[in-house]
Amino acid sequence: MERTSTASTKAALCLLAALFALSVFRAATADVTPSEAWNYTRYVLPPWHDSLLHYEPNNHVLNTFLVRISTATLGRKEIALRLPSLLAGLLYAWAVWRLGRRLFSGWAFAAAVCLMMLNPLVVDALSEARGYGMAMAFWLWGLELFLQSNDEPAPHKLNLAAASLALSVAACLSFIVPVLALGPSATALLRRRMVRDFWLPMVVFLFVLLAIPLNRVLLSDFATGATSLRQTLAELTAASLAVLPVPEGVVAAAVRVALAILVLGAAVLAVRRRKGDPLLALCAATSLTGSVLLLLANRWLKVPFPQDGAIYFIPILTLSCLSLVRRHPRVALALALPCILLYAAELPVGPYREARPFAGSRDIAKALRAEAGTSLVRVAVSPPLEAILDYYRARYRQANWQTIDAKPGAPGYDFYLLTAADQPVADRLHLRIIDRTPGILLAAPIAR
Repeated sequence: MERTSTASTKAALCLLAALFALSVFRAATADVTPSEAWNYTRYVLPPWHDSLLHYEPNNHVLNTFLVRISTATLGRKEIALRLPSLLAGLLYAWAVWRLGRRLFSGWAFAAAVCLMMLNPLVVDALSEARGYGMAMAFWLWGLELFLQSNDEPAPHKLNLAAASLALSVAACLSFIVPVLALGPSATALLRRRMVRDFWLPMVVFLFVLLAIPLNRVLLSDFATGATSLRQTLAELTAASLAVLPVPEGVVAAAVRVALAILVLGAAVLAVRRRKGDPLLALCAATSLTGSVLLLLANRWLKVPFPQDGAIYFIPILTLSCLSLVRRHPRVALALALPCILLYAAELPVGPYREARPFAGSRDIAKALRAEAGTSLVRVAVSPPLEAILDYYRARYRQANWQTIDAKPGAPGYDFYLLTAADQPVADRLHLRIIDRTPGILLAAPIAR
């Protein structure tokens, strides 16, 4: 293993520092996303009792709990909303660093860190006020603790792995798939008292974290999602490699073939190496088992395949690929560089991916505040913008926006907050445009 003063280590540290600075900047300045706004107004802003009366998959329980603390302490600013995800981003980076050290030294190590950190979906997740980033961070730490336990048996490390994986599921419920895939794989690898030291503590942690939030959950609550694993992978590919000047269908097909070869190759090599390469064994088993679990849940329980929640495939498959070539660092470096360049070309520095259609929503909310003043006003809002307006109403303490109706086509309102697709509504009602962005327009009746 290389010394920490080498150029490659400094380069990796500079990358992590730059990414964290970018995350802080975006957390402080980017417009709220629809999912962030929806979760805030439905689960963070109401009293505890009201927020626990119902559950939806978009409520990422651990993130919601931590956001309640951060906003109660620091106010309703966007950066307060995103502070838990920023801290989880540091935890994710630390886990990536440790796992990268297990795989490589020199520039191959720096390349591994870049691959794990620069995917556009990962960059968004490490500061957006959702549970994906912290779920990835805790899952990676569960993996790292299993590897530590394999190196040096210690029951407390398995206890910590149980806590990490339980926190991963609490951060985002869809991570139950990689957690249930990793647990049996680690049990087969370690062959110790896993029931006492891992499984029982994890069940206890999950019960404590999720028993109350999930006490009203129904299978029908999970009725939306992708219709196939193919669609899930295609959406991840499109978001990760959008910069490629190639039709999405062609890229998705090529990636599916490459991933099938990767997973099968990793599984075969993991069997051959056995305990000689525990990281490869755990990642390959998790990839295969997780895919089977998704297929079985869809077939037997009619549960849709995950969409954004399938982000766990990115670090798992990346680690599988890196583990395959760990004995050939030059090959790893050569294979990693093109992907790193594609990720870097797509590096998100402005709005979060989900908020791009509604970029500028904060400026629109400020324009509404300036126009409305302290008068009691009724606002008609397009359904996609309803949660965003609710958030800025709370953010700027505009109780005078007392009635917010999702009926943008009806006359008689003081203001209209419309998407670009609702421009015909403004034309039909002869509205005066007060302010607009490419995706949003704020309008009012001409009589005002």
